Amino acid sequence: MKKTARVVSLLLVFVLSIMMLSGCGDPEAKAVAAVEDVFKAIENRDFLSAMGVFDEVMTQEEFAESEEVLDALFSRMEYKIGETELVNDTTVKVKVSITNADMKEAMGNYLTKALQEAFSNSSLSEEELNQKNIDMLVECLNDESLGTVTIDSEVVVNEVDGEWQISPEKSFLNAMFGGLYDALEGLENLGEAE
Repeated sequence: MKKTARVVSLLLVFVLSIMMLSGCGDPEAKAVAAVEDVFKAIENRDFLSAMGVFDEVMTQEEFAESEEVLDALFSRMEYKIGETELVNDTTVKVKVSITNADMKEAMGNYLTKALQEAFSNSSLSEEELNQKNIDMLVECLNDESLGTVTIDSEVVVNEVDGEWQISPEKSFLNAMFGGLYDALEGLENLGEAE
């Protein structure tokens, strides 16, 4: 009887250890793992794996067409995962701090080049012009003198059908894209001021 109790106790300790190591039952650990998976996919330039985060921003086709720009944009990205807040069993908020290329500066540089190009080379076809614009944007993003910006954000991670998924909210996407939404808002406000 003592031997059976000891075997059962050891088995119970083994099972509990595995559950603790795998984060089983720990929504916060699973949410952090989901956030980490997205950042790792981006670091590895596996943009399609990270697509779920961006599917409200662009389609899969647009994603494929934008790979050169995304590669340049995310080449400088660094991130830190901070504290978590358990909202309920299926929702966790994860604080992140993301450093990336300063898109306000990059967009300013790009617009300057695009305007110069527009006045100097009007004989390009629409396709050639589109490629030229992509090349100029990539050049601006790869410019060594381009500054970086660090934006703190909160990521909402939800369990959906047993999988933990990042909710692509504007503040998180703005942080990932180096303040792109802020830069575009600034351009909109500039147009309204006139």
